[in-house]
Amino acid sequence: MKNLLVFLLSICLISDNLTLVKAEDQGESAGEGTIAEVQESSAPEITPDSNDLNPTLVPTLEPEPDQEPEIPVDKPTKSPEIVVTPPNTDEPLNTSEPELSSELETLSSVDFTNPEYPDLEVDFNTLHQRSEIALFSSENNAPDFKSAADAVKEALISREATITVTFPVSAYPDRDNVIMDLIEQAMAYDNNINPEAGDYLQLNYRGWSGGGYIQNNQYTLTYTVEYMTTLLEEKQTGVTISQLLFATYQVDKISDPQEKIKVIYDYVTSHVSYDYTYSKYDAYNALINHTAVCQGYALLMYRMLSAAGLKTRIITGGNHAWNIVSIGGLWYNLDATWDAGMEGNYQYYLKSDNAFADHYRKEKYKTEAFYVQFPMASLSYGQEIEEQPTYIQDLNFGSLTTTAGEIFNYDQLAGKSRVYLFFSKDCGNCQITLEELKASAVQAYPYVQVFLFEVNQTSDGEVNRFLEQEGLSDFAAFSDSGSLMRQYMRILNTGDIQYPLLIIADPDGQIRYWDDEVQEAEEFNQAVRLMKESHYYKPITAIESDNISLITGKEHPLTVAIQPADASDQRLSYYSEDEGIAGIDDFGKITGNRSGTTRVHIIPAENLRLEKIIEVHVVSAVTSLTFNNIKNEYEAGISEDIYVNIQPQDWGNREIHWASSNEAVLTISGTSDHGIIQTLKPGYTVLSAEIDDVKIEKTIRVLGEIELPEDLTVEQAKNGDLLITTKDAFWKENLLGHGSNNILLTNGIEEYALTEEFQMNDKHQLVMNFNRLLELGILKGNYQITFDSLHYQSFHGDILLNFGAEELPQNLSLKQRENGDLVLTTENSDYRQQITGFSLYSESGKEYHLTYTTAEDFILVPYSQIVKQNLKKGTYQFTISSFGYALWKGEVQIEKTGIFTQEGENLYYTGQKIQLETFSDNEIIKWSSSNSSIASIDTNGLLTFKAAGTVKIIAKYPDESQTYTIKVLKSILKISLDNNKLLVNEPTKLHLDRNVEDQIIWNIADPSILDLDEENLEITGKKPGITKLTAMMNGISSTLSVTVYSIDVNSKLSIRVEDYQSAGLEIGEERQIRVVGSIGQEEVNDRVTLTSSNPKVAVIDEAGKLKAIGLGTTTITAAVKE
Repeated sequence: MKNLLVFLLSICLISDNLTLVKAEDQGESAGEGTIAEVQESSAPEITPDSNDLNPTLVPTLEPEPDQEPEIPVDKPTKSPEIVVTPPNTDEPLNTSEPELSSELETLSSVDFTNPEYPDLEVDFNTLHQRSEIALFSSENNAPDFKSAADAVKEALISREATITVTFPVSAYPDRDNVIMDLIEQAMAYDNNINPEAGDYLQLNYRGWSGGGYIQNNQYTLTYTVEYMTTLLEEKQTGVTISQLLFATYQVDKISDPQEKIKVIYDYVTSHVSYDYTYSKYDAYNALINHTAVCQGYALLMYRMLSAAGLKTRIITGGNHAWNIVSIGGLWYNLDATWDAGMEGNYQYYLKSDNAFADHYRKEKYKTEAFYVQFPMASLSYGQEIEEQPTYIQDLNFGSLTTTAGEIFNYDQLAGKSRVYLFFSKDCGNCQITLEELKASAVQAYPYVQVFLFEVNQTSDGEVNRFLEQEGLSDFAAFSDSGSLMRQYMRILNTGDIQYPLLIIADPDGQIRYWDDEVQEAEEFNQAVRLMKESHYYKPITAIESDNISLITGKEHPLTVAIQPADASDQRLSYYSEDEGIAGIDDFGKITGNRSGTTRVHIIPAENLRLEKIIEVHVVSAVTSLTFNNIKNEYEAGISEDIYVNIQPQDWGNREIHWASSNEAVLTISGTSDHGIIQTLKPGYTVLSAEIDDVKIEKTIRVLGEIELPEDLTVEQAKNGDLLITTKDAFWKENLLGHGSNNILLTNGIEEYALTEEFQMNDKHQLVMNFNRLLELGILKGNYQITFDSLHYQSFHGDILLNFGAEELPQNLSLKQRENGDLVLTTENSDYRQQITGFSLYSESGKEYHLTYTTAEDFILVPYSQIVKQNLKKGTYQFTISSFGYALWKGEVQIEKTGIFTQEGENLYYTGQKIQLETFSDNEIIKWSSSNSSIASIDTNGLLTFKAAGTVKIIAKYPDESQTYTIKVLKSILKISLDNNKLLVNEPTKLHLDRNVEDQIIWNIADPSILDLDEENLEITGKKPGITKLTAMMNGISSTLSVTVYSIDVNSKLSIRVEDYQSAGLEIGEERQIRVVGSIGQEEVNDRVTLTSSNPKVAVIDEAGKLKAIGLGTTTITAAVKE
């Protein structure tokens, strides 16, 4: 990268002098590392303490065994920086011959892109096609793993597009990784034995695809490779290098290694120019076309130095590549790229790491193992004292406001590494860099502050929308930052640059790195390194956390103690070994999911080795808690075990909180489901048990008369309220809850039961409102007060009421008018206006609360109230209260009342009719019946009872309605006589049977025959004859037929027949008969009538003429008329 300025803090040496060291850069892209014999962490963070030697390999999946094997095109994620060595030759190999099997086992295929060139495309489709053609060929048969790796290496050097090798499974049993491990071994550093192998191979391919199978206990592996150069180009490179080294410069005749190095270094720096098209990565272009990026410089140096018999390596890092070379067993840094273009420039020639501080290596080149194998010189070549780098002080930009409105002061950055990225949202390279910034995860470090500066005149809203779209909204950003970027350009003493511009300053505010080209993730991570190398950094030395217990469905924040408490990086990650039992989120909040025990891991982000593991016990939440054997009452002076039942059963036998509200009465001890009570003296207490927000309580009484509360007081407050004060809640509860006469107030004349008048206030006092005292008409003065609270000793005391009601006014009067209104009169207008209650009491004790109105000089209870209250005639006691006056008690006579009653039975009979009032006291009353077939009401209020049954009669007033239940019985009426036959002028008693005393209307069909005495219910015959007597009531009637005789119907009739011969008559014969009759002494000849019993035999007329009609016998009967 052009104009790359790298200033890395030396671990050992720091200078206070400020000088700027400038260097040229070249390359465009760099990944996580090249294939080498030293492993490197695959994490994007660069931390000096990282020793992760296990890169991740995610191979593509192979098809099922019954399918044709194919190599997918998915790109693997494994980093290739691994040295793979064959099995330890010090251990005996298993030389036994395994049983041969002809069954074919397909291995998982791998697609791999060179991480040094992550932006270069690899045509995996073509590689797969080549692999499928050659998959079952067997060109290289090797006896062991090393021989197989050597065969692959030679094929790579020969630029073979498809490489197939076969060797025994027993030579390398790790079949899951054999494809990757074999090719890594083939490209491993070879101590510069072959200039075209080792590091040279590692940077000379774009990507490869590998696959294979196992059959007959033999691996058959096939690789297809896409190279950076062709075999012809490599041969031309080799020939040209040989001509230069041995013909032109004759390095074989130079004995001093440094002189050889200088010859080669001078040639490369003076003949190769930087490729600003970023397309030439290889030694061929550097040598033949004289242009390349940094990888091309480093590859050409590697091949020429190796060909000259020198030891060298290629080092990468920070999107850059350079070399190290060995002189006398010590290794020195060489950067031909940054010294290129200027003859005699050796600023980056044979330098120690201290003098090379503006370069930073990938982690795999900084491990202890690497430095043991390649020990770096402590001083640059030929130097006795190493000159220390100096740095430019950061620009103090004062106060800035982010696009989100947050204010940052420069002083806030003290003790933090700073990352400043100047970008334009419309710049493609900037967007690439921003993606790399996200990949770096540098923002996660608490001691690194990242600022994003949009250099164009763009509004805060536009910047925010862009950052949100790019997933960068968590970063502090600033708009319109072009002028600030130019200030940094001035202090960096650089000319025109292309953004993105990256500037990194250490926690002391010294600029240690800047770059004006596309940056990679690793560059941002320098800020992390700078912090860790500073005196501000305090590493975590230990973490502590205790085992915890929690219940299912509940959350518990994890408490972690970090040592030291002010450690710089306190980030922690967590995971649970069994999320089904307990889960933990990113913030350390544990959630119990089901009962059981699991372990939770607490891992410091900075040092994985300080991991802390705790046990988490999850139990089921208690859902039910019940007392088992606890009684309501206990004798004093006993000790007894008590228990609680707990559900569910897997509650964990945890601590239960027992408590007694009054430990002077009863104490409780215990922690689990078993407790022990000790009763001390009579009284009340509330026993409780609580766990998991489930609490149960039980009131227990210790038997015996309970002493009065010591703090009991009663008084009249300054506002007139009566106050009873004590902390004993049970005394107060029993006082108010067991009887209406528990609080009595008396002055010897009047006694007031006040229990229901007291209420609990917010101070837990019992209070009777003064207004209520006035309503009750309690006069001021001296009183005795009594409290009877159940189970407690009685209280008797005196109380002076300084505030109370007035005496009654004179000339009070209450009476009912003729229209039914009840009227109270008094000359005291204040008394009238303050009336608060008006009640009547019947003889049975029923209370009637009456509604009243206040007129100019009297109080009126309208008659409608009498009707509505269903008052009956009689004497009533009354109580009238007027606010501020004594109660007026007396009696009043009620004469006019309503029709129905709501008490007792409203009984009526069919046929009865009642006229209901439809207008009373200016109120219209609307009546209705629930069943008109039993009782009907017409529009004029006439109620008629029609049939037996029960019916509801409703009276609806404007403001209320009343319902009366009526039982209707069938009316009964019957009249009768002992004998329906009467003698003239002899009175006879009439019998009347009826079930209701309603009016009866009488009717005699012929009044000339019969007379009726209604009052005495007697009838008298006036002359002989027959007539009907009818009684009518409620629409029903009863009728008698009465016969009146002039003689006694019981007298004997004497009769004789004169002029009658007993001999029979001939048919047609006539004979005159004369009958003489008498009743007593009275002759009744003229009233005698004759009749024949068989007119077919003989007939007789009124005159006594008898005529024979036919054969037979007949009887002639004589009877007296009337």
